[in-house]
Amino acid sequence: MRTSNAIERVNQELKRRTRVSALFSDADSLRRLVSALLCDQSD
Repeated sequence: MRTSNAIERVNQELKRRTRVSALFSDADSLRRLVSALLCDQSD
């Protein structure tokens, strides 16, 4: 499977954002954060 720079950039951004907010109350809050970031990237 090949990756492009765009996919790698999105993955790096997700890692950066989730590392900063390391204290999640539960898995749902992490899922909401990642979903919001991915929706923002797709716009």
